[in-house]
Amino acid sequence: MKGKESTSVKKPGKALLIFSWGVIPALFALAVFLTVAQVLGWSITEKLAPLTGDLLFSGEETEKTEQVLPAAEELQQTIQEKEAEISTLQAELEASEQLNSELLAEQEKLLHEIAVLERTDELEETEFKEVVATFEAMSAKSAAPILSAMETTEALRIFQQLTPETAAAFLEKMDPELAADFTEKLSN
Repeated sequence: MKGKESTSVKKPGKALLIFSWGVIPALFALAVFLTVAQVLGWSITEKLAPLTGDLLFSGEETEKTEQVLPAAEELQQTIQEKEAEISTLQAELEASEQLNSELLAEQEKLLHEIAVLERTDELEETEFKEVVATFEAMSAKSAAPILSAMETTEALRIFQQLTPETAAAFLEKMDPELAADFTEKLSN
């Protein structure tokens, strides 16, 4: 049996035969039929509508689609308007934040100036108390001519800080008219 070689050819299976002899020709026939129907102006979807029900788009669905499109366009317009409004509000917010930061910087500057003025006031108050203490230590005969020569507001400010006994002694040594003027202003 060496000389015999077996040459067996496998026969195609049943599924391949059905596909080759049944499905392919049926699809070809369907394609030819749809082409002829298209050429003749037949509407296959209308003819099949009663059979297919909701499987194919009907005229009602086309109408619904036509009604939805304007609503979608209106919503798109509303979205664009809202986005523009958001952009405007965002720009206003940024401007407000800029103004706020500028005002905070100005506030810091003013607080610094107030602190400097308070320190200056404290220094001047300390110096003024030293001046009053100096006048308290002076004799009435020496202090009266100095207070008489001073500006009235400064002299009155010093008189207000003096003890009543010292102020009385200074007024006693001053010109009577000037002493009366100071006394009147001190009492008011």
